[in-house]
Amino acid sequence: MSYLITCAGSKIKPVEFRASHPLNLFLGRELYEARETIQLKAKIVLNWYYCLPAYVLYSGKHSQIYSQIDELNFLNIDTDIMILSALFGWIKPLDLIPHYDLRMSDKIDGGKKVWQVWKDLNILHKFTGFTDIDLLSGDYRKAIINNPATVPDVVFKGYGIQKGRWLNEQLKVNI
Repeated sequence: MSYLITCAGSKIKPVEFRASHPLNLFLGRELYEARETIQLKAKIVLNWYYCLPAYVLYSGKHSQIYSQIDELNFLNIDTDIMILSALFGWIKPLDLIPHYDLRMSDKIDGGKKVWQVWKDLNILHKFTGFTDIDLLSGDYRKAIINNPATVPDVVFKGYGIQKGRWLNEQLKVNI
């Protein structure tokens, strides 16, 4: 079972040399072409020499979900979180990624929204299952054709703080 969450618009910019490569990401080979497609269509240049773990990069000053989750939960090897990044698709919290600026609602490729391009690529759903817990927001959920994951029977208000707190409590069970 994986918890599916979105990336965050509020990011920390890496300042120390910490190199990675797209093939080092979760599903590196499986999503490589799709990631390249999105990056080219969005005209994004990445610096793979300056990376941070995804959970750190996404914990910027205005981060909602990530600011509510204890770092130990991200570091716990039993924690199963899949992050849906507008640029990289599915990644894991410990994946080293460079800074970028892209949302699922951004328009690329002649006016298509990023979520539409991911949907057209028809690949994200292949890595989710019925036992997964869907905590995605609207445009991120739209990127996945026939997402089999289960949306929890909880009403979340706001932009992610409540989801983050709820997820943190669920993850504490694994510690």
